Amino acid sequence: MGHGDLPDDAFNTSSAPPAASDPTPHSQDASAPHRPTPATDAGDAGVDAKYVQAAQPCDSQTVTWSAGASSCSASSGNAMDPGASQLITDSVGPETGTVTITCTGGTLIVTNPICVPPQVIDVHSPTGCVHGYCSAAISGVCGSSDPNKATAICKFKGYNVCSASTITSGPLTAECNADGSSCFQNANSSCNTVFNTVTCTY
Repeated sequence: MGHGDLPDDAFNTSSAPPAASDPTPHSQDASAPHRPTPATDAGDAGVDAKYVQAAQPCDSQTVTWSAGASSCSASSGNAMDPGASQLITDSVGPETGTVTITCTGGTLIVTNPICVPPQVIDVHSPTGCVHGYCSAAISGVCGSSDPNKATAICKFKGYNVCSASTITSGPLTAECNADGSSCFQNANSSCNTVFNTVTCTY
C-alpha cells in the first residue's frame, strides 16, 4: 500500500499522557459540621473540679473557736455564699468573744478568734474616760448609777455588754462620758458618782 493510502493519523505517534493520580487525600467538605475532639487531659477535669468546689456555698452551722484556754461557739446564721465573710459573736457566758468566718470551698474558715472570761476593767482614774473620771450618776438623781453609761464604757473599749459595775463618790475634778465627751467640773462629790470598775463581755 502506498504512503498516500494510509490514514492521516497513522504517523501521529504522540499521545496525551495519562492523568496523574492525586496523592493528596481529599480535604473534608468545609460545609460539614465541626465536631470538637473530646478533652482527654486528666488535668482539665481536676481544674474543673476545683472551680466547682470553690463555688460551693456554706450551710448554716454552729462554729466553735478557742483562744488560749477559753472556748466559744455561735451560729453562723444563714447559709453563706462562696467568698462571703462576717463577724459572729458568742454573747453567752461564762466566756464570750468574736470570730470572723469566711466561706471557702464549702467550708467555713475562722480568723481573728477572741474568747475571754468577763473582763473587770478599773476606770477609777483622772483619765479613766479619756479626759476625766467616768461619770456614773443619772442626771438629776443624787448618788445613782446609770447602767447605760456603764455599757457605753464597755462599748468604747471594744466590748458589747456591761454585766456589772461599781461606783464611788466623785472627786472634785473633771467627770466625762465614756468617749471623753460632755465633761464637767464636779462640785458635789456625794451626788455626782463615778465608776470604779466595769465588767465587760462580748
